[in-house]
Amino acid sequence: MGIRGLLGHCFRNPEKVGDIEDLVARANSPDGTGIKILVDFTNFLYQLTTFVDGYVKQQNPNKQMRHLGIYGGEYGILHLLVKRFVNTLRHHHIEIVCFVDPSQGTDLDAFTAKLATHKIRHVQDVKKQHQMLQKYKDTHGNSCIESRFPCLTMDQALTTLKSLDVKIQYPKIEAESAIMDYMENCDLYTVVLANDSDFCVMQGCRFIPMDKCTFDITGELRKALFSSHEVPIPLKELKCLIVTPEKVARSFQLENYTELIEVAVLTGSDFTKPFIQQYKLGKGLDKNAETIRRCHKVEHSEIKQKLKANPEFRQAVEYTRKFYKNEKDPVTESSTTITALYSYLEYAVNNGSMNRRVLAWYNKIYSKYLEMEDRENGTPTVYEVTEDIRVSLYAMVSEEGSLMYVNEYGSTNREDYAIKKVHFDDVKGKLPSAINVPSIGRAEQLHLFHRILSQQDFKENKTGQDVHPFFDQYQDHKMSFKCYVINYLIGVVKRPSSNFTLSPKELFAVVYMVFGNHQNVPLRNYSPTVKYLTLSTYIQVIYQHAVHVAELLCIRDIVPEPQHLFIGHVFVHYYTSFSQTGIPGGARSDIQGIWCSLINTNTRLTPEEKTKFINLKCIA
Repeated sequence: MGIRGLLGHCFRNPEKVGDIEDLVARANSPDGTGIKILVDFTNFLYQLTTFVDGYVKQQNPNKQMRHLGIYGGEYGILHLLVKRFVNTLRHHHIEIVCFVDPSQGTDLDAFTAKLATHKIRHVQDVKKQHQMLQKYKDTHGNSCIESRFPCLTMDQALTTLKSLDVKIQYPKIEAESAIMDYMENCDLYTVVLANDSDFCVMQGCRFIPMDKCTFDITGELRKALFSSHEVPIPLKELKCLIVTPEKVARSFQLENYTELIEVAVLTGSDFTKPFIQQYKLGKGLDKNAETIRRCHKVEHSEIKQKLKANPEFRQAVEYTRKFYKNEKDPVTESSTTITALYSYLEYAVNNGSMNRRVLAWYNKIYSKYLEMEDRENGTPTVYEVTEDIRVSLYAMVSEEGSLMYVNEYGSTNREDYAIKKVHFDDVKGKLPSAINVPSIGRAEQLHLFHRILSQQDFKENKTGQDVHPFFDQYQDHKMSFKCYVINYLIGVVKRPSSNFTLSPKELFAVVYMVFGNHQNVPLRNYSPTVKYLTLSTYIQVIYQHAVHVAELLCIRDIVPEPQHLFIGHVFVHYYTSFSQTGIPGGARSDIQGIWCSLINTNTRLTPEEKTKFINLKCIA
C-alpha cells in the first residue's frame, strides 16, 4: 500500500529522510515516561511471518527448511514470538498499540474509492499464485523457495495480544488516519511502526519503516526473539530510523511539505493510482518530484484537462490531499446509517468479541482473501464450499427490509475477479438476528452452531432437543469445535458437485494433526503437493468460518486457538509419511475413539465408506 518507490527512496537515503534514535535509551531516560509504538497491524502480521522463518532457522541451523513458508502456518511459534515481542519491549517501558484496518466494505466511501486499486492488486496476486502453483505441479516443488501468508495469522496474533492485555484499536476509518489521531492526542512520545509509505507523507508523523535496516538496526530485538531462553532478554539498545515528512520533502528538494503530498498524488496514492495508470501519467517518483518542483501543484497543463473532464479523478485527488493532512471528511464518517443492530455489531467488534468483517457484511459486502488453492480442473474454491455458512452469517447481520443478498468480491474457479450476489432469503427469519442472540440461551446457541456446521437445511423447523453428538460427547467444547470443522470438511468432499477427494490416509492425517500428540514430530524439508496446499487451506478457512459462527452466537469460549488446530510442519509430515509409508499402529490407537466417532457420526458417508474408513489398515 502507499506510494510506489517511496520506501525504497527512504532505504537508499536514510540520512536524508530521518534520524537514528535508540528507543530503549529514550524510554529509560531520567525524564522519560515510556514510549508507545503505534503498530499498523496488517504490516506487523507480514513481519511476524518473517520472524517465524528466522526463529526456525536460528533453532535449527543445520536444517534446510526451504518450503516451511508454504506449509500453511506455524501458529505455535507465532504465539511464542508475539509474547516475546510484547514482553521484551514492556521490560523497557515500551508499549505497543495495534491498529487493525477496517475490513473492506466497513466504510462504503473508502471501499468505493479503492475498489479499482483492490481489483488490480487482486488480479496481479492471482497470476503470481498461479505461477507458484505451476512450479509445484511441474517440478514437485524441488526447486521452489516460495511462501504464503498463513490464513490464520491474524486470528492467532490477535488472540495472543488479547491474552497479554495489549491495547487493540479497531477504527472505522483508514488505520493511517486513526493512528495519526492517536499520535496527536497522546501525552507520551509515540512513533509509528509500519511498512506503508503513506506514513512518510502523513502530516506530523514519526515513522519507523518495518525493515531490519530501519527497525532494530543492530539486531538486538531479533536476538531476544530468536533466543532459546524462556525469560525475556534485556535489550542493550533498540536503534531505529525515525522518518519525518518534512525531511522526506527536503530529500526531494521540495519547497515544503505540501509539495510532497502533490508528489504522492501524481505518483499514485491508493485513491489516484487507477487514474494515473488509466491516463498513462506515471513517470516515477523522481520525475514526478521534478515536475512538482517546477509546477508546485498536480494541476499542471499535462493533466489539467483530464481532471476537469473526470470528476472521479478530481475527487480522488482531493481525497488524497485530505487523507495525508488527516482532515476529516464528514461524508466518510457517516457513510453507514447507524441502527440498533449496527451499534451492537460495532460494539462487539470494538471489544474484540467479533471479527471486524461483520460490519462489511452488514453493508452487503464480502471481500474474499486470495487463498492458496488449486482452482483448475473444476476444483471448487474454498469460498464456494463454505458459502452455505456465510449465507447463515449474512442472515444474522442483516436488517429487516434490507436487500436479501451480499455482493462477494474476489476469485471464483472460473474468473480471477468477479462480483457474485449471494442470496440468503431462504434462511432469513429462520435464524435470530445477531442482536437477539444473547437472550436465546446457551443450549439454543449451541444447537444453532450444530445446525449451521452440520449443513442442515433451515427449511426444516427443528428444535434444540435434537442430538448434538460432538457437544454431547465432549465436556471440553473446544474438542467439539474441532470435530465440527472436520465433519464439515468431510461433508464438503462428499458433495455431488465436488471433485475434490480425500483418501482414508489423507483424512487420517488431518485428524491426527488436529488431535494427535506432536511432541516429537521432526522438522523435515518436505516438498508439498498442490493437493496438500489446497487441503491445508480448506481446513483453515472452514475453521475461520466456524469461528465467525461462534462469535455471532456468543459462544466464543468454545473456539480453540489456531495453534491448537493447525501446525504446518506437523501436517505436511503426517500427510506425506502416511501416504508414502503407511499409518503407524501407535498413531491409530492414540485417536481411535475420536476417529471412529467422526466417521460414524458423519451423515454424508455411506455405510460402505464408513466401513472402509473405520477398518483403515496400519503398519506395525
